[in-house]
Amino acid sequence: MAAAYGWYEHGRDPVSVTNVLTGQRLTVLSRVETGGMVKLQARYQDADLDLTLPLVLRQGEGTASAELDYRWVFAKPPSPGLWRRLDDFLTDALLAWSPNQEFDARYQHVTALGAWQSGVWQHSWQRRFSLSRSSPPAVSVAALPSPWMASLTEAVSWPWRYIDVEHPVSEVSWRWVDGVPQGIRSQVPCLEREGPPAWLFPSRLEPELNRGEDPMGLIYYTLAQAGRAYTFRHHPIANLSLLSVREDDDGKHGTPSYQAWKAIASTLVDAWPCWRAPPRIMPPPVNSRGQHPFGFSAPVGEADLRIQDGFVAGLAHYGFQLSLAQKG
Repeated sequence: MAAAYGWYEHGRDPVSVTNVLTGQRLTVLSRVETGGMVKLQARYQDADLDLTLPLVLRQGEGTASAELDYRWVFAKPPSPGLWRRLDDFLTDALLAWSPNQEFDARYQHVTALGAWQSGVWQHSWQRRFSLSRSSPPAVSVAALPSPWMASLTEAVSWPWRYIDVEHPVSEVSWRWVDGVPQGIRSQVPCLEREGPPAWLFPSRLEPELNRGEDPMGLIYYTLAQAGRAYTFRHHPIANLSLLSVREDDDGKHGTPSYQAWKAIASTLVDAWPCWRAPPRIMPPPVNSRGQHPFGFSAPVGEADLRIQDGFVAGLAHYGFQLSLAQKG
């Protein structure tokens, strides 16, 4: 009998994982154990695709990991739509692999090499996905959203350009004018997409005392696209949580829908490496006397990005993490 987890069913004979809402399926064809790891040949199938790909599994005490290198799958760069369809499924399905089969661990990791980023195929760019099974899902299976599969002809990555401001302000005042956020460029550095219009910028710095003693600056970033604006906080320690997002200016933070979370996370991964290095510094806010009562500043666009909290198998998880390799 197949085991279920979120929108996946896990078969045992043969070993497989199937998204019951999209019909995408990964089936293990063969396995070879060697040198403390397991090499798999697996078959991916959906309504349009049928291809074979290799995977490497490693397992330690309480931890399991899968390694996927797209150079093993494609002799030349895949089309953006093909990559996105395959990548969305594999990086999610491998995290949700059924316990007591290939994976049996509290902590699961998936390392993927190769991705479309800022309109260019980066064959050795590394992303690392993690899930702590000790953190239960934040939504029930009954509330599963509807996933989607990228069209094989879809453009999913576009160039981003960095627009510099030498001396950023601590809080941005901006407004929509004809679908364009006005007032950003003169106040803070920002990233602007050379495709469907989108802007990513630091919108506010918030001083904080970590444990009541360590001063730090927390930057709120805003992603503006398609007439909508999403604001989220980047914490120097906890990094960037996307299960607490403020949409537009309603002042309330909440969990976005799966579709909104996926769109925000994909856009951030595409844009984030384009920040300036070394980064500009966002200054602390001033009081009515023109003083900085809290001397906490923060760099715009940290050298690395960790997206905390997200969706796995259609379930909102506080134990999810997506890490990007550090910028050179």
